[in-house]
Amino acid sequence: MRTIAVDIDEVLARFNHALARLHNEQYGTNHTEHDYRTDQWSEVWGVDNDEVERRFAKFLEANIHATLEPIQDALSVLTALKTRFNLEVVTVRREATVD
Repeated sequence: MRTIAVDIDEVLARFNHALARLHNEQYGTNHTEHDYRTDQWSEVWGVDNDEVERRFAKFLEANIHATLEPIQDALSVLTALKTRFNLEVVTVRREATVD
């Protein structure tokens, strides 16, 4: 059986929505998930990369992943795919968060 790799962020779960919500709560911004069309958060937040890493570490400490909402219909699509494919869930992490 063939294997399909499925990303978590913005494929299975609304990571950008959670990130925008947490950033708004912590820093008084008014971002939406649509502001995160780039992974260069320094451009979105108007800060340098060191500050981006500091803020993201704070979000990880707040357990941002526990607040992720599923993408609509993701479960039904995965359920259909698993009848014909092996599924592997993958994701990319910022270098600073990898041990």
